[in-house]
Amino acid sequence: MEEKRKLSSSEQQTSATAASTTSTSSTTCTTTTGVNANDGAAVRVSEEAFEDKSSNCVDSLQKEKRVKTDEQSNKAVLNQFRKYAQVLTDQQDQRERLVKLSRDTTIASKRIIFLLQRFNGTNRDSILNDALEKLKAVHKTIKAIAKELTGCDPAQYHSAYSPGMQEYIEAATFFKFIEDGTLPSIFDLEQFIFADDQVRFTINSTDYILGIGDLTGEMMRLCINNAMNESVPQEVCNRMREIYQGRSPQAL
Repeated sequence: MEEKRKLSSSEQQTSATAASTTSTSSTTCTTTTGVNANDGAAVRVSEEAFEDKSSNCVDSLQKEKRVKTDEQSNKAVLNQFRKYAQVLTDQQDQRERLVKLSRDTTIASKRIIFLLQRFNGTNRDSILNDALEKLKAVHKTIKAIAKELTGCDPAQYHSAYSPGMQEYIEAATFFKFIEDGTLPSIFDLEQFIFADDQVRFTINSTDYILGIGDLTGEMMRLCINNAMNESVPQEVCNRMREIYQGRSPQAL
């Protein structure tokens, strides 16, 4: 009986050992399987990360290429706009210079007119000599205008120097009226200003007409200032009639 019990106990131990070994093997297999599965997932994740990284690199390179292309295109456009900006700046600077010259011409011409208004019939020579010297100084300013207009269309900058020319025409024609009673033409005024100078410009007909229109006002003032001198008002009246007839439809 005791031998049977020992055998039975030995069998139980053997069975337990076998079961333990089987359990350990199963656990080992399960662990190995889990490790293999994790390794596969890690490989897939690594491959996906590599693909994403490669895709990002390609996108980055393409983006850099587009940026460089855009920069080159923008640089060409910007350079062109800089050229346009420089042209506009140069034109504006030239216009400002012409405006200043026109303003100087206007001021000097007004002073000549004020001088000529002191004419009383007895001081003709002294008044005309002083006025002629001042007109020569104005001619230098007008020649500076002609120099500024060299190489460009005067019509583009006409509004910049027109006021000065109108005032000069008023002063010059007023001077010629007191000098010899004549009304100079556009050609006569150009010769008076430029003489034989090569640098010149053509006086605008509108400026000439407006200058003559202002001249009539100065002639009326001269007539009033010399109302006690019969010769001056009569001469002014005759000249005013001639100007009116020259501008009337019947004379055209």
